[in-house]
Amino acid sequence: MKKLKFYKEPAFFIGLILLSVGMTFVVKADLGISVVQSAAYILSLKIKAVSFGTFSYIVQFLLIAILCAVIRKINIRYIVSFVSAILYGYILDLCMYLMRSLPNDALYLRIIYFAAGFYLIVIAVALFFRTNIPLMPYDIFVTDLARAKNWNINTVKIIYDICCLAAGVALSLIFYKKLVGIGIGTIITGLFSGICIKYTGKLMDKILVFTPIFKKLDKSL
Repeated sequence: MKKLKFYKEPAFFIGLILLSVGMTFVVKADLGISVVQSAAYILSLKIKAVSFGTFSYIVQFLLIAILCAVIRKINIRYIVSFVSAILYGYILDLCMYLMRSLPNDALYLRIIYFAAGFYLIVIAVALFFRTNIPLMPYDIFVTDLARAKNWNINTVKIIYDICCLAAGVALSLIFYKKLVGIGIGTIITGLFSGICIKYTGKLMDKILVFTPIFKKLDKSL
């Protein structure tokens, strides 16, 4: 079967939209979000003047700043990645606003929202991996720190996730004296997102071939 051509740049922006819609569904489900987003989400609940999307790119900026300080290097990829994080933040806030009236009082609705959100996020990340545009700062922090320090990337990822979980739990207990934004959905995301992204990506590769519109820019990144 002849593969369909899919340009990388539109694929990346479609990924941003799917990621934002998916995250909004997961938030509406209220079953727990991914550990890497938990701190930004909890802060947005406590400080209502600052949106979830805004806190998301603030946290990601801090990660890029820490990465640059640790490896003592600034890369153009980090700037592009942070711009992507800002775009994601704005799109996320728009989705949160547009979908604010979705009912979530019934458990079956929350399960449907979580399932839909989970797989939209999976598709988005699979698309990101097939473009040459730098990943979001959450991911770049892990990959580039491991590469710069010659550490095992899986070990760095595990430690990073544990730190994110600890931060989310700490913020929840400090602000609310209970767990907020962390639940069964957080566990499901942690256990199954990686394998789902892997096989969704393989399915994409069977039917699509990704090619850049701007080949020189693609090579430079």
